[in-house]
Amino acid sequence: MCLITATSWLFMPSNYYIRRALINQHPKIDQYRIFENRIVRAGDPHPWNFSKYYNQSSIPDQYAKAFEKLGTVAYVIIQNGELLFEQYWDDFSNQSYSNPFSMSKSVVSLAVGCAIDDGTIRDIDQPVSDFFPQFTGYNEKTLTIKHLLTMSAGFDFQEAYSSVFSPTTQLYYGKDLDKIIFEMKSIDEPGVNFIYQSGVTQLLAYIVEKATGENISSYVSRKLWTPLQAEEDALWSLDHKDGMEKAYCCFNTNARDFARFGQLILNEGQWNGKQIVSKQYIHEATTADSSLIDRECHKPDCNDINRQYGFQFWMLEKNGMKIPYMRGLLGQYVFAIPEKDAVVVRFGRQKNKAYTADQGYPADIDLWLDAALDMLDQSPRQARLVFAGDLMQNLPQVRAAYDNRSGYDYSESFQFVKPVFQQADLTVVNLETTISTSGNYTGFPLFRSPKSLIETMSDIGIDVAVMANNHAFDGGKQGVSTTLALLDSIGIRRTGVFSDINDMQNNHPLYLHVNGIRFALLNYTYGTNGLPVPNGLYINKIDTSIIARDIQRIDRTKTDGIIVYFHWGNEYARQPTLEQKAIAELCHRYGVEIVIGSHPHVVQPISYIEEDNGTIQNVTVYSLGNLVSNQRNRYTDGGIIVAIDVTKEQGKPLTLKILYTPVWVQLPKYRILTTSAADTIPMSASERKAYQQFITDINQHLRPL
Repeated sequence: MCLITATSWLFMPSNYYIRRALINQHPKIDQYRIFENRIVRAGDPHPWNFSKYYNQSSIPDQYAKAFEKLGTVAYVIIQNGELLFEQYWDDFSNQSYSNPFSMSKSVVSLAVGCAIDDGTIRDIDQPVSDFFPQFTGYNEKTLTIKHLLTMSAGFDFQEAYSSVFSPTTQLYYGKDLDKIIFEMKSIDEPGVNFIYQSGVTQLLAYIVEKATGENISSYVSRKLWTPLQAEEDALWSLDHKDGMEKAYCCFNTNARDFARFGQLILNEGQWNGKQIVSKQYIHEATTADSSLIDRECHKPDCNDINRQYGFQFWMLEKNGMKIPYMRGLLGQYVFAIPEKDAVVVRFGRQKNKAYTADQGYPADIDLWLDAALDMLDQSPRQARLVFAGDLMQNLPQVRAAYDNRSGYDYSESFQFVKPVFQQADLTVVNLETTISTSGNYTGFPLFRSPKSLIETMSDIGIDVAVMANNHAFDGGKQGVSTTLALLDSIGIRRTGVFSDINDMQNNHPLYLHVNGIRFALLNYTYGTNGLPVPNGLYINKIDTSIIARDIQRIDRTKTDGIIVYFHWGNEYARQPTLEQKAIAELCHRYGVEIVIGSHPHVVQPISYIEEDNGTIQNVTVYSLGNLVSNQRNRYTDGGIIVAIDVTKEQGKPLTLKILYTPVWVQLPKYRILTTSAADTIPMSASERKAYQQFITDINQHLRPL
């Protein structure tokens, strides 16, 4: 009789999820087959580019057995935006679907970011009750989107994976997500405690659906999966046919395509130059909300501040590197490692049940990261650094950029050097003007230029502006503040001049990670044309004792190469002074690989020492000359763009290969002409003569490379 009663109870419609759980047991990575699924279309498929070092390394022997013991089915490493390594086990391949479980939560977070960018969600502080009135909050504190993103909602949802009766099991094996989610109750003040709850992410998905007017699969396809150029359609499991996505867990795809989310984080929300998710949102999503108390820390006393969770993304620190990552139930991970410009993906059937003592993350994470870091160190890395000279703005240049219809437009001036800059891995230029937003533009001796110049710099691929030069304070304190703010807002890194001591500490040296090679950039000037340093501002001036100190303070265990960019020498002198040579020699003696110079407005020699094996390990470019200016005398009407190809191999010093491209400025639009452009565009006889004289002078002046 009891057996009949139990059987009848088990087959009640409300207990459907229990029957399913008993049949299928613990969740598995290939269970998308037992659910209804909605297709997430990959509308613009493009495969990853293969690294030239693709699969030339292997998982180190000391890790291989652990990989197999924990049931790894896929391990993928992306570096510099290219597929460096992949390996699959147990009949899995680069096209095999696998459930990433809670890594899906990060996808929902990115969808929220897109909806905010679209304006369908106002911002992260919008009340949840704007979408679902029953979720008002607790104790008179309003429940917001941010509280859901940070898992601090204060709901009664019990996250449990071992109980067949838990709401987590109901979410996974059940067929009525609405009932579970919309019966959640607030039992604690939101925004206080970080408590991990899958129901919270599911509610976020409902909000995205209501805000955008389309199911989350369609929205993610349109806003993320297609722009990220995923190769394969994804499958998002549903609670029932034509039902709701199990958004908190079940975005089924392959390891290669899931790596694209990690690359999106490295790219700060960009893909192929297009901003898919705002940079600000990506930053907030991958920064732990330290205002919360961490109740998920896996330590004896969980009353510490939250250091591990942002907007549905996890954070950890390893070897001094801050690593945001996505995390799934059975050891599914996507790690984004900015210092290595790398993404690591691991799919598998098990994870280590232990947690680390210091940070409280799953202990198997060290296995996946240690193996990847060892493999990344084995692979040679290459980067092309491009350095351009003085970017000046006399009033005739400003007037030439003016268009009656569109205002100030510098695109024509830079159109021929744009490909040179965009093909580089890092482009650095000496910005020898300040920016004004008031329309009060001036030329020599006090340069103040339109903000569209900064916008064009970003468009043509300039990554870093060095600002320690004699015109740094031409616009006064306001000019510096405006210029720094514009550079920061548009994503151009900068150094040499600083808004305050904190800014100086953050950007001097300026640390740059280029294709997995770590550089420190220092920038100094001889002076500021007699202008005093505005109160509160800082600028680096040339002082050999300070330069030596700054170089020595750089941790060479965390830095592969040092670059020093000087504003020095005598104007219009084609040879370096003894002081320039002495400073350059000091830098190299203290370990600097690359010294770059500007200010003379003419090209000065390039100096380097070639080793017996033909390699170059340090170089000094005494002066690049002008990138663009109004100067028209012989030697001043152009300059050179120097490209330095840097190679890093494990256990060896950096090796350098040096190339240069002469550039000549053509009036009246101040077009910067490379030799290939100058050889094809029309010129007057006098222009052609001046250009040819410039090229002859450069070729005779510079040592053959």
